[in-house]
Order: sequence, then structure tokens, then C-alpha cells
Amino acid sequence: MLKKQNNLIIILFILFILPRISIIYYRTVNKINREDIMLYATYSLDYTAAALSGQNFYKYSFREQQKRLKILNRQKGFKKNTDSFGYFEYPPLALQWIVLPGRILTEFIDFSKTSRPIIKYSKYYCMLYRLQCLVFESLIFIFFLIFIFRSNITQLAKFSSSLCLAFINLLMPLKLYERIDLLIAYLLLTSVLLLFCSKHYIWSYLALAVAVSLKIIPVILIPVLIIYTLKPGSFFKLKTIIKDTGLKTFSFILLISCLTVPFIIKYGSVSLNFIKYHTQRGIQEGSVYAGFLQTFYKIIGKTNYRYFNFGSYNIEDIFGYGADILSILVVLALIVFYCFVAGKTYTVYQSCVLSDNKISIYNLINRLLLVRIIYTVFLVFFVFSKILSPQYIYWIAPLLAFEFAYSDENSIKNVIFFVFIEILTFVFSIRKMLPFEINYIETVILLTRNILIIWFTIIMLKQCFSKKRTVNNEIKRSTII
Repeated sequence: MLKKQNNLIIILFILFILPRISIIYYRTVNKINREDIMLYATYSLDYTAAALSGQNFYKYSFREQQKRLKILNRQKGFKKNTDSFGYFEYPPLALQWIVLPGRILTEFIDFSKTSRPIIKYSKYYCMLYRLQCLVFESLIFIFFLIFIFRSNITQLAKFSSSLCLAFINLLMPLKLYERIDLLIAYLLLTSVLLLFCSKHYIWSYLALAVAVSLKIIPVILIPVLIIYTLKPGSFFKLKTIIKDTGLKTFSFILLISCLTVPFIIKYGSVSLNFIKYHTQRGIQEGSVYAGFLQTFYKIIGKTNYRYFNFGSYNIEDIFGYGADILSILVVLALIVFYCFVAGKTYTVYQSCVLSDNKISIYNLINRLLLVRIIYTVFLVFFVFSKILSPQYIYWIAPLLAFEFAYSDENSIKNVIFFVFIEILTFVFSIRKMLPFEINYIETVILLTRNILIIWFTIIMLKQCFSKKRTVNNEIKRSTII
């Protein structure tokens, strides 16, 4: 039996790795380097140059990016806003991941002695960056396989959940290894896995802290994890709940600080420009609000004015205060969601008689329900946020594997719903690469995708906060690694 299981794991890993190696090989051989990966290559170049000249990377890179923009703006048909161009949009830890391939390259190749050094550097950088992502993704996939095959679920559930994780993100192949978002997606998955299988919640916190230190938006998941790792007694005494919540909040702050503060000390306050970058962004054209606004523009015959700023194409807001209103709405919506999560947790504790004060909510709650709450918080954010890049959809895709691992009557419908959203997102993201114009069709695609996101969010909210299947009936039979 064990031999058959090991053979199945090997087969699953082969199915996982082969298409990814094919994608990397095809894009490397054909020199297809789009998305942010080329920007990462320039960051890596700037990092090396700044280090050699003893300058601050952030200041050096800003000057170099501004120079590149001036050159590009002289080209016909190219015009981008200079206000944000050159700002490094990620927290400081992300820089270390981005420049890692460059550090390897400069150890083995002296590009100053080659012809067209920048082009050759970019070529090798893109290949190494993709391989770096593949290694990371493979390690997490193996971790998932070990967890799933040690769990007390059916063989079909093990196989189908592993296949889902292997192929769900291949629906957006152009995004796979071109951005840092692959790390975010799999760190969120790792956080959930560690929540299920480790004896202490701190390991789950650490995985999420790394995700937040790479890209700030996953911070919205912190309150959910804090609520679900509170001790049972915390919910019945105000003093205890304040103490327990404060302790876990401090744990997150400490972890994120350890991953961020050393770089702030090294580079100074300029390394915090990513906060300005994200707070001053306009209404991104792919956001839910922008989708409805563009449809409104089409109906009234108004020209849809788009401008490039802060790393994305944004649209003019006819009402003037749309971005500010959305920033307030997304915070309010998340607070309401957290209150519902806390209420759900309290209800579970009330319905359970606990003799061990060390048992936490994630031992009691149905695992599938917990995963659904985790990716529903992102759906709520997507609905109300002024920004919604295509790769954000990518973040929650790996979590869909749990729909097969702990399936119920809604699992297949949820996965199909999400697959439609992911496909429409991918089509919308590649529309500029198509050899023909799809002006009206792109508006229809975006509107349809956004309606599906809202619909899916409503469905998930109903599933998360219904009274069915609240308590984990599998707790006694579940196998913990």
C-alpha cells in the first residue's frame, strides 16, 4: 500500500513539473519576457551597480528609472506619467528575492567583458528567476503532497486535490513565473498547511508574515488567523480576549518587523516609499468599480481616458472622489467581515464543551470552512478595492485544492465558478497582446468577470456563515503530521 502511494506521489510530481519546465523552456528559448520580470532585471542591475559604487539602491534605482523613462518617452506612441516611475513598489524583503538571480549571475559571469551586456544579463536573469520560482513552488507542492497523503481522507480526494493544485494556476501561464505573486500564492497556502499540521500557530504566522513582507495586501488575512488561534477561554472574558489578541497581534508585528526593520535601517526611510506608492494609486482599470465605470462611459458615449501611473493603467473618475470612497469602503467591509468571523467563532465555542483550554478554534472548525473564510476575505477585498491586478486572482487559486481534499456538495461548483473568473481575468490581461482590437468586447469581458466576482463573494459569504457543518466532526480521525 505504501509503495503504491509513493508511486502515486511521484506521478503527481511529474505531472506538476513537466508543464512548468515546458513553459520556462519555451519562454526562455523564444525570448518572451513580458510582465514585471524585465523590470525585475533592471532592479537587479541597479542593485549590483549601486553596491559596486557604494550608493543607496533606492536612490540610485530611482534616478536610473527616470533616465530610462525619458528615453522611452521620446519613442512614438509611448507616454507614461513620471510621478511614480522609479519607485520600488514592494516592501524591502521583496528586493532580496528579486536580486537573488543577479547575485548568482555576477558571481559566475563578468558582463563587462561581453558585447551588449545588458541584453545578455536580462536573458540569463529571466531564466534564473523562473527557475528560482520553480524550485520554491516545487518545495511547497511536495509539502502539500506529504500533508494530503498523511491525512485521513479518501484516495480520490488526495489525488484530485493534488491535481487541482498542480494545474489550477496553469490557467494563467503568462503570469506564472513573471512576477513575485507566485510567492504570495504559495506562502498563503503554506500558512494554511502549517495551521493544520504544526503544533504551534507561530509557524503559520511566520509564513503569512513573510507574505506581508513581500507584498503588503496579505495583511488583511492577519485578523482572521488571530481570531482562529485564540484560546477557547478568551471568548468568554473581556480581559482574557484583550490579552490573548494583544499577544498574537504583537507576534505578527514582531515577525514582520524582524523581516523589514533591518532593511529600513540599512537603506533609510526611502525604503518605505512602497507605502506612498500604494496609497496614492488611482482607480485601476481592472477593478470592480472601474469595470462598472467603463460600462457607464460606453453607455453615455464618453471617452474612456486612461493613464499609466503607479505601475498600472488607471481610469479617470468622472465623480472625482471614487478612489477615496473605495479606500474607506474596503476598510469598512473588511471590519464587518472580521466581526462576522468573530461571531462565527464565538458560536462554535458556545456549542462545544471544552476540557482543554489549549485547544484552538482551528482544531474545532471544519477545515474546509476555515479555508473558505480565508479566501473569502480576499474576495471581499477584490469587490471594494480600487486596485485589482490580474495576478491577485492568482493568490487564492492554490487554496482551491482544499475544496477537493475536504469536499462537500458545494466544492465542485465553487471550483468551476473560480475557474471561469480566472479564465476571464487571463483573457482581459492579455488583450493588448492580441493582433486585433477588442474595445467593446474587453468591456464586456471585464464587466462579466466583475459580476462573477461579486456573485462568487455572495455565495462564499453564505457558505461561510451558514449554520451547517460548523464543528469539525473529523477532528478525532484527522491525522496530524
